[in-house]
Amino acid sequence: MEISVVDKFVIKHSAAVQISNKISLLQRRAWNILLANAYNFLLDKDDFCIDLKSFVKLIGYQNSHNDAHLKELLGNLVTTKIEWNLLGKDKKKVWEVMTLLSSAKITDGKIYYSYSSSLAKKLYNPNVFARVSLSMQNKFNSKYSLAIYELCIDYFIAKRNYGYTPIIPLDIFRNLMGLEDGKYKNFKDLNKYVVRSSIDEINEKADIQVTVEYHKSNRTVVGLSFSIDAGELFDKFSVFDNPENELNSLMDNEVKVAIMEEENINDELLNKIKNCGLTHEQAMDILKNQDEETILNHLQYINSQKNIINKGAYSKKVFDKREIPVKDLKKEEELLKKKQKETEEHLKIMYDDFINQNILEYTQSLSDEEQQRIRVECEKIAKEKCKDNLSQNKKVAEFLLNASTDVEVDLYIKQKLKLPEFEKWVKNRVKSNDKKVN
Repeated sequence: MEISVVDKFVIKHSAAVQISNKISLLQRRAWNILLANAYNFLLDKDDFCIDLKSFVKLIGYQNSHNDAHLKELLGNLVTTKIEWNLLGKDKKKVWEVMTLLSSAKITDGKIYYSYSSSLAKKLYNPNVFARVSLSMQNKFNSKYSLAIYELCIDYFIAKRNYGYTPIIPLDIFRNLMGLEDGKYKNFKDLNKYVVRSSIDEINEKADIQVTVEYHKSNRTVVGLSFSIDAGELFDKFSVFDNPENELNSLMDNEVKVAIMEEENINDELLNKIKNCGLTHEQAMDILKNQDEETILNHLQYINSQKNIINKGAYSKKVFDKREIPVKDLKKEEELLKKKQKETEEHLKIMYDDFINQNILEYTQSLSDEEQQRIRVECEKIAKEKCKDNLSQNKKVAEFLLNASTDVEVDLYIKQKLKLPEFEKWVKNRVKSNDKKVN
């Protein structure tokens, strides 16, 4: 049975995105696949397993019979030292160096691997994180493109359809790209072969659109920043973003922290508040204690006023004491309903990930013959259900039958494993969270 990776993602801690890129494009792809495979069980297991054939297919490596190359690929993930959290998005001034895997072996057509316990905890309980499309990563031909793509996804805010990175000093950017001291030392070459070529590839192939801004000192470029907008494929390959609302009691505490962190690093909104004459500390306090809709309402009101003598003092009073008109309160109610809907959609994404992971693991445990038997049986069911639509164009009918068969296979495995429906899964999460609290 064919395993599709379309719409599947790997959840990556920001520190795991912001690493020195001293590994190859294929190695970065491989590590993402291994992490996605292990993610739901990082705290429960010490060792993980993935079918070798599936792994080779998922990383887009055609020469699957080259055992020496595969061993070298996994060996480098175990031995290469990587610097973590170069941009410090999680606001912790911690420098770390470690390897991506602590062990790996190939035997009986399977890959067995493990992470250090400290890394496993970090990867599973992220404060801030990115959601990277596994199918998207195979589209890139350059390791620089994938590194910049992951970095931009890390700073993309889905519900606003845009994002922006902080200013990245050139030396840190070079480290993020894994460039040795002498490589592309001239900025013109760095810009041509790393920055511009990567952005062109991302904008051509990816689900986001990226632009770069150059920051200069005395006419010399000293740093870069990237702006990110949703591309045409964004609805299909949506990144991970979690709104905070009344349903957030269904989420893990770590996810709640991630929501707050995501809001607090809204540099654009922060700068708009500071432009009202407020200090950085005052602006940050407003960001932490007022929702975005209220802040934007206050900003619009402040900027509409004329002949203000002390704008800073006036703005502080507005943010502290101004009551929002009733019509704007209705907007807040609408915003709350919207956020509730977004959280329900987020839970459905988590549920789909749970179902897909279980189906994938069960499929990988089956022999090729058993997989084929299941697909043949499910194809018969699918053919019967959509027989009225199979008399049309041959290609359309074939596509419809294959799609319907995939659905039936997933349904068969879901019933076989007695996986819960969405409502029951949510209730189980609530019970689990209540036990943790108590």
